[in-house]
Amino acid sequence: MNKKNTQKILFIQRPSNELSLGTGTSSTFYWLKKTLVNSGKFEVLESKMIFNIKPFRSILSVFIYDYVNPVLTAFKYRKTKISHVVFMEPAQGFFIKIIKKILKNAKIVVIVHDFFYLEYSDLYHRYIKRLYRKVVDSTNYIITTTEENKILMQKQYPHFPLSLIFVLPWGITIGNAIENKKYEKLDSKKIILGYLGSSQSRKRLDRMIDVIEYLSEKGLNIHFIIGGPIASSYIDRLKKITNSNFSYKFLGQITENEKVIFYNSIHAFIFSTELEGFGLPILEAFYYKIPCILWIDAIVPAIFKKRCLLIDGKTDETLKKIEQLFQAGSLNTEENYIFSKTFNWNIYICFFLKNT
Repeated sequence: MNKKNTQKILFIQRPSNELSLGTGTSSTFYWLKKTLVNSGKFEVLESKMIFNIKPFRSILSVFIYDYVNPVLTAFKYRKTKISHVVFMEPAQGFFIKIIKKILKNAKIVVIVHDFFYLEYSDLYHRYIKRLYRKVVDSTNYIITTTEENKILMQKQYPHFPLSLIFVLPWGITIGNAIENKKYEKLDSKKIILGYLGSSQSRKRLDRMIDVIEYLSEKGLNIHFIIGGPIASSYIDRLKKITNSNFSYKFLGQITENEKVIFYNSIHAFIFSTELEGFGLPILEAFYYKIPCILWIDAIVPAIFKKRCLLIDGKTDETLKKIEQLFQAGSLNTEENYIFSKTFNWNIYICFFLKNT
């Protein structure tokens, strides 16, 4: 790659390592970076931590990661000709005006994944609302991942030009897909359910475990594979399920390559989330030709939700739907796979080339 003929894009994001790539913003940044670099048109610069603060969720660590590190990163690249500065999350834009002064010729892009803060009115979320407004007022472009988020953007910030809000969904990685899984009749066969993600409160893992335990008590032979940065309290709950129809495997944090193995090992992805800005795990499940079991009250993009098996907790109706799913052998699996392939990271290449 001839670096002289490439645009330099600086990404401001929280620090990550290989074991955090399987979920969340770290995973999306990994693939976005890879797509841009492989195009040969961009050089990707990224914020690096000078030192580590633990635990990650402490007040000091958040202050360092979200507020101090972006400014130090901008100062580091002050003499570099940068075309765009991309904030992977608005929370990292606390000192956005200072960063604009340091990197005065760069276009500022903020990616808005979600509007969770609108659901709450406590002191912290009121602060987040003010921070978002500050960031929006100082950016050149806003990227949202769904049409629903764009509508919310317009309602919350009607003064921001509509023409500068771009809907660019996350992409799906091409390759590693497998032939459609064929399910046999239930009989005594195991049903392998999987979950990959965090244990944040909005993921509602207690509800997920309740349903899995309920299904096993009702006679279904359930094997549950769970991966990601999961709090020990949830693993302890799984250990306490003594039903002979239930077994589980905890993977811990996994790499992107291990994520492929995960999806190829399960019959269905179970997702008890309350709300998602985009819902990449759902799209990934579709891509690996796996049905997604979703709670009926989950707030996720409508184009995803209508393709999932919707349940309402540990009820007879849920049991019936799960049994029918595996007896039938699919849930629009091939159709969902084709749908998932329409989500491509290359739209970000077009965006950065066009809006320079």
